[in-house]
Amino acid sequence: MFDYYYPKREKWSKAWREGVQFHTNNLIESWHNQLKTHYLKRTRKHRIDYIVWVLTQVVDCAYRQSIL
Repeated sequence: MFDYYYPKREKWSKAWREGVQFHTNNLIESWHNQLKTHYLKRTRKHRIDYIVWVLTQVVDCAYRQSIL
């Protein structure tokens, strides 16, 4: 299996390609984790109006306070 997949590693993983940009980074992943943990309490059953309210009122307010 190693002999088959290792020579083709550039074809199935961006990590092995040179000059390829990734679409996420650790900062985005960390912020997304904080959003789910602290603001949404790890619950998946939120209505869309609640999520929009959290983002526009709570998260935005906390962000503005942190940059002042």
